[in-house]
Amino acid sequence: LGPRWQQLVDRFTLLEEENNFEKRGELAGDGRPAMLSKWIQYGRLTQSKTMPTTLDASNLADFKCAYRTWYDELQPDWREKEGEDWKCPKLGQKQRDWGLLDVRGVNEMLSVVACLYWWGMVVLEQAQSDFNEWERAAEDASWVMEKMATNR
Repeated sequence: LGPRWQQLVDRFTLLEEENNFEKRGELAGDGRPAMLSKWIQYGRLTQSKTMPTTLDASNLADFKCAYRTWYDELQPDWREKEGEDWKCPKLGQKQRDWGLLDVRGVNEMLSVVACLYWWGMVVLEQAQSDFNEWERAAEDASWVMEKMATNR
């Protein structure tokens, strides 16, 4: 998935390191993509007779819609959207309230990373515009994790 994926994984790791890999809070489950709910239900298994580990390309549009709706609901009130994308403002104060996103642990921001992995693996084989849309989503999640890790 390239440099954008590596950046996302690095920032996720930074975020968890800053919290000593300890659980804090729970990410809202309402509205999350069905594939994510199933993955969590099955204990994040990578091999299961009942749990697909890849997203079928024919389900991509529904998955993206569910992901974006869920991710949008998690955003703090002070973030603004520009079209489909979130703005990444400069944070002047260190104590920004991240609201529903300010959680750590196995089913928390890893859920965002997992969704972006499934989405990214499908668009790798598709048109550049599809990949660019994924990159913007991954870049935003990276920005969020970096700011939550470094602005405390």
